[in-house]
Amino acid sequence: MSAPEVLKDFLKQGFKVTLPWTKNFMKTHFNWSYKATTIATKKLSKTWQQEGIAMAHKVAYLVKTYNIPACLVINIDQTRVHLVPNKSDKT
Repeated sequence: MSAPEVLKDFLKQGFKVTLPWTKNFMKTHFNWSYKATTIATKKLSKTWQQEGIAMAHKVAYLVKTYNIPACLVINIDQTRVHLVPNKSDKT
């Protein structure tokens, strides 16, 4: 993405991009949120392959059983539904 015009108000002598400024900028100008990684996303379980295959079988079963069109089988990140964190958690 290239949109230098969004920085026009911030371009002044001595300008420095800090983490708090970046978080605020993302929220204010793009309505994006800061995401922090969790332990679960850093390392795979020892049985990740079997879990993936089992999940694919479950999806195939549900699609066949309920005649769900393939175009309606999507990843969770395609729903545009976001969880709201509690306390100091980030999402």
